[in-house]
Parts: sequence; structure tokens; C-alpha cells
Amino acid sequence: MIQNPKPTATGQTPLSNVNPNIRPLRTFIHSSSWKIWLLVFLAGFFGLEVALQFAAGRSTHSDSLLSQLENIPAATLSDAVDEVVGQRGFMSYDMRPVSSTQRMVGRAKTVLFGALDSVTNEKGNGPFHGVQVIDESGPGDIMVVVTGDLNVTGLGGLMATTAQVRGMSGVVVDGAVRDVDEIQALGLSVFCRSISPSTMLGRAASIGRDVPVLCGGVAVSSGDYIVGDRDGVVCIPADHVGAVLERALEMEAAEKKMIPKIHELKSLQKVVEMFKRI
Repeated sequence: MIQNPKPTATGQTPLSNVNPNIRPLRTFIHSSSWKIWLLVFLAGFFGLEVALQFAAGRSTHSDSLLSQLENIPAATLSDAVDEVVGQRGFMSYDMRPVSSTQRMVGRAKTVLFGALDSVTNEKGNGPFHGVQVIDESGPGDIMVVVTGDLNVTGLGGLMATTAQVRGMSGVVVDGAVRDVDEIQALGLSVFCRSISPSTMLGRAASIGRDVPVLCGGVAVSSGDYIVGDRDGVVCIPADHVGAVLERALEMEAAEKKMIPKIHELKSLQKVVEMFKRI
């Protein structure tokens, strides 16, 4: 029968007295090796989880931000960007939804077109980078296309269909779109500055993707947050999104309190003075 060894005066059981059959286990427990292996396992597990989330094109943190932005009007976010960032976040007035009821919230993936070089690129390379971006995108992604010409189409029916099938949150085009009936039938959120039946082939060259662009008069980089509704489109720089969201929520809370006060006092001036907001 195996007997438990007697402890020493310090209360510790000397390893020399431990039964040889259980000594390796006791040695492992008393050492720090198991802690190291546990840390390695946990790091590997959570590292895999993060990698899977990244591969899906989103993270828990990003999803939380998008869900909160979903409930805030573009107008309020525009005011918050003005205050927090100190620069304009709203795109030009002619950036309009293809369908008036559309709303979109997501993170930007930029695509840039430029003037066609008739000598070296006679017919252009078509929507090369746009096709790449759409094929790699999914929920929470918004493709932001700058064509450089309101007569050059940055999105048509085939690209829009693929974007919808992949679950993208929308497309913004500083330029034209075509196949409007198809896009409206898809239900994909699309904002653009013009509509034209033209093709981009022979009219523009695809320059790059995930590069800084000027869209509707606003600087946009891949990863920035885009919100669009019937009022227009707003870009929130990624490094300011937390502060902008916090300020926008404060503004929304204040306005909810202001409406009843306007009904009560029947005076906008008094309510504005009370809440310091208009």
C-alpha cells in the first residue's frame, strides 16, 4: 500500500520521500513549467480566435462600434466630427443615395481611378482594383470609389450584385453609377454623385486600392467609418471614432430632452439656452 510521506517541519513534503511513481507529477506541479505551457496554450487559443475574426473582416470591438453608429443620424455624427476632429466629415451635397430610403454603416475600403494615359493604356484596365476589393469584402465593409470624373462610372449591375451577394454594407462612388434599376432591386445601399450609362473602359485607369482618397471633398482612408442616410454621407476617421461616438451619443440624448421642452415652453431660444445646443 502506498503511504503518504511525512511532511517536514516547514510543512513541505521532501521530494526524496515521495513515491517514485508520483514524483514526476509533483516535480511538474512545484515547478513553473506548467504555468508557461498554460500561457502558451491560452495565447495560441486566443491568437487563433483573433485570427479567425480578422479573416472574417471584422472584430468584436469593430462590430460593437458599428452597431452603436447604426442608431445615430448622419447629421449628428457630422456635428460630432466638427467638434471632436476639428474638420469637416460630411461629403458634398450631391453625394446622394440611389434609393431614398437607404442607410449604411461600415468601414471604408478605398479604390482610386485616374485619368487614362492614351499612350500606354489605351483602353484602361477596367474596374480592376474594385473587383478585387468586392471579392475580398463582406458584412461591415463599404467600398469607397473615386473615379475623378462625374461621367465615369465606378459601379454597375455586376459589381453591385457581387457586393450584395457577399453581404457588403454598401458602396460610395465619387463619380457615376449605372444600372440603377438593378441596384435598386438588389437593395444594396449605394451613394453616388451622378448617374451615367457610360462605361469606364477607355475613360479611366484603375490606380490602386486601400490608398488615401478625397471623396466628396473629404479625406478617406481604408478603415475609416462611413455612415450614410437621406441627409448624406459622413466619414469618421478611425483614430477618432470612439470620441466622436461618445460626443454624438451625448448630442442625441440632449435632443431627446429638448423636444418635450420645446412643446412645453413653445420657445426654441429658451430651450437652446437651457441645453447649449441647436
